[in-house]
Amino acid sequence: FVLYQKSQDLAASKQWVEHTYEAINTNNELMLGIQGMNNSVRGYLITGEKIFRDNYQRSESQVDPLYNTLKTLTADNPERQAQLAEMRAVFDKLQTVMQRQISERSRFRRISRSDVVTTRELMDEIRHYSRLIAAGERVLLTQRSEFEKNQQ
Repeated sequence: FVLYQKSQDLAASKQWVEHTYEAINTNNELMLGIQGMNNSVRGYLITGEKIFRDNYQRSESQVDPLYNTLKTLTADNPERQAQLAEMRAVFDKLQTVMQRQISERSRFRRISRSDVVTTRELMDEIRHYSRLIAAGERVLLTQRSEFEKNQQ
């Protein structure tokens, strides 16, 4: 019975380690999607070429599923949930500004300097939340890896 229990504990521990890696990777992918949106908008603003607008839409379509996956993966962690909610609120503002910039550029209108500055500031805030999430998950990974090592 003791050996069986130990093997169950080890299996559970391995699952938590894998789960944490998945959360870290999803957070990274989420940031890549948001950064892809930002880069695409900048490319579109500079060139007006449709490919950048298409790339923006492709990146934008990846963000919600990744955000929802990360939210699900961290559902047991109230601190992470709060960070994700704050990140989402900032992202929603960023998305509004980016869509306005695309719309203005599509009509050959000048983009306001304040929108450009706002985009940079919002991206910085999102990066901040992403770093907090990543740091918290790395702490969990260390703890869970140590626990797994002690189970062997």
